[in-house]
Amino acid sequence: MKNFINLIGIESPGLTAAQPIAKRVVEIINKKERLNSNPKFNPFRKGILRFEEQDEETKKILIKQDSDYGEIVCRCEKVTKKEILEAINNPLGARSLISIKYRTRAMMGRCQGGYCQTRIMEILRESFKLGPQEITLKGNDSYLLTGYRSNKENELCQNKKLLSLEEELPV
Repeated sequence: MKNFINLIGIESPGLTAAQPIAKRVVEIINKKERLNSNPKFNPFRKGILRFEEQDEETKKILIKQDSDYGEIVCRCEKVTKKEILEAINNPLGARSLISIKYRTRAMMGRCQGGYCQTRIMEILRESFKLGPQEITLKGNDSYLLTGYRSNKENELCQNKKLLSLEEELPV
């Protein structure tokens, strides 16, 4: 395929080879098309502020600025709703439970998500306007919930059960 560079399957050297491989790819691309540096590019990303690591005065200020800092979602790792929302809304937005876990440490504590997983699912649901059955553990088809029915479907099922019972009863 023309103008395609395949870099998959690099497992053993992994991170140690990543930078030399990237430099080589840049050389290959630069031969075909002139690449220019972006003077505004900042290679350092501001991470998510860890509320738990702040002093008490800073915590009070943060909560005053944004009440989501005052809502602890993960008790074990003391992760706030604001930290979860920042993971969701950053440029590489977290869209699965594992991506939130890696960015915030939520679900890494003693309970392994037993307390906070449903709370994080609710934040994901609200942020992306998803149904509960659409939330994934790792993306793709790693759905957590199956057999989910909407309220309307539940009503229809209840009505059908009532009708079938009435049909079976002698009049």
